Amino acid sequence: MSELIKSVNTPPFNHAFTPSNHLSPFIILTSTIETLNNPNALVQLYESYLEPLNLTNSDDLNKATNLTHVIRECCLKTITLNGVPKAINSLSAIRGVIPEIIKERISNQPQSRTLTSENLDQFKARGEDLWESIYHPFHEKLVNILNQNHPDMGRYIIDNHYAALLAPPSPDNPIGRVETSIIAVACLRTQGGVNPQLLSHAYGLQKAGESEFGWIASDLNELM
Repeated sequence: MSELIKSVNTPPFNHAFTPSNHLSPFIILTSTIETLNNPNALVQLYESYLEPLNLTNSDDLNKATNLTHVIRECCLKTITLNGVPKAINSLSAIRGVIPEIIKERISNQPQSRTLTSENLDQFKARGEDLWESIYHPFHEKLVNILNQNHPDMGRYIIDNHYAALLAPPSPDNPIGRVETSIIAVACLRTQGGVNPQLLSHAYGLQKAGESEFGWIASDLNELM
């Protein structure tokens, strides 16, 4: 696992890999392993990132807690890409190895995606904003194409995946716009056979953070 982590931290394609978000390799690995439906490897990944941290130190404990939030949120969001069963396998495996001191910290984490009559408009707007952010200027055309496949397809995807799951439910959520696109690209690249969707999300990642993730903006062809 240490060699795999090292390889992901190595700049790809002879380009500088210096994203401001230092957890990007962790998110890439989490998404890739989750797609492969390998909960044991996911546990190894999580524990390898926790291993150098001293949980009796407050700063390290905060880092470990954030890592836990990131891996759980990442696995949850892969429902859109990989399906519910794999996400259940992954999250169940992680739950079984979370250190008790971190469990105590996250035990009261509130639900953040509960749909109510009061927040319905906010939910829908959140989904529309994310959809447009990723697919502009083809966002409306894409909805029309999806609806030709099935009249409910476009609306269902936007409301139930982009609004309810993929869009960050709060500004302090550890998986933001850029990280969400990283998850999508990692999952789709690992799946194979979904090049149109992969390319769309790769361009979405390019638009989300070209200045931070120039390596992916410069090498879209290498992803295919």
